[in-house]
Amino acid sequence: MVFGKNLKNEIVSVTTMKSIQVYKRIEIEGVRLGDFIINLGKVLEIDESSDLFSIVVFRRNKKEVYEFEKDAILLIDWSVDGDQ
Repeated sequence: MVFGKNLKNEIVSVTTMKSIQVYKRIEIEGVRLGDFIINLGKVLEIDESSDLFSIVVFRRNKKEVYEFEKDAILLIDWSVDGDQ
């Protein structure tokens, strides 16, 4: 596995010629339903309160809720499959 950064400052890893993984750093307000947060899971729900974001992810075959401060930055997996 090789890691590096592309021109958009995204973290990229190459595992095979068919699989490229792109990890993008984004601010919490940029997270969308269906995004895959690295080390947590796929985003199912997002709720915003006055001081926090609550994000429901699918992890370990169940829903789990995580709370983040408004200035949090997360890594999102923007993988590209070579077969598509």
